[in-house]
Amino acid sequence: MVDGNATVEHLREQNARLKEQIEEREKTILALRSHCANIYERLHANSIEAAHLIRPIVEAESTNAGHCILCGGEAPTSSRQSNVVPLKERK
Repeated sequence: MVDGNATVEHLREQNARLKEQIEEREKTILALRSHCANIYERLHANSIEAAHLIRPIVEAESTNAGHCILCGGEAPTSSRQSNVVPLKERK
């Protein structure tokens, strides 16, 4: 007569084996997350701001277009206006 004890024992062993696999994989995932965070930290530390790359291009295209290509405002001028008057020109 079969009472199901063998099936129950088999399922318990399988459950224990699967729990061990889950623990091993969780350890692997944590190690990979740490490694991934380290990679992104290094990339961030060694990268430059995009503004340094984009600003000259946008300024040149805006000057050629005669207006700001981003907002539609006035084009940036090469010489910035100043309220400082040179003493040589003042009379």
